[in-house]
Amino acid sequence: MSTVEPASAPGSTPPRHAVVPAGDVLASVGNAGGRKLTGEQWVAFALAGAVFLLVVSTIVFDFVILKAALPPMPPLPRTTAEADLAAYKVAVEQYTLLTNAAHERARNVFETFAAASLLPIFTGIVGFIFGRERSP
Repeated sequence: MSTVEPASAPGSTPPRHAVVPAGDVLASVGNAGGRKLTGEQWVAFALAGAVFLLVVSTIVFDFVILKAALPPMPPLPRTTAEADLAAYKVAVEQYTLLTNAAHERARNVFETFAAASLLPIFTGIVGFIFGRERSP
């Protein structure tokens, strides 16, 4: 038996809460200490956005290449004869080899273009944007 009471009994109305307008909430926060970006930081922000779009487009292109390179699945054998099952086993092994090769190629494309070249540039630009100290 549980000692926890339900929030509301079945059939009863849920408790009402006060509704506070968004303007009041934002006014209570006031200036939360946010700083505006400098001109250099805005340029770096635009560059980071462009590099981010390059990374995303590389990933999409990689999936398109992968989908085009995948072989069709081998059809199931019509009978359970030994010859049909042996041929199906060979077809599945070939399918597995071709699929693994396609995945390896896609992984190499991702590692070469996105992980090895574009992501370090992106992290460097973002580090410049947010790691830059301004003296007051």
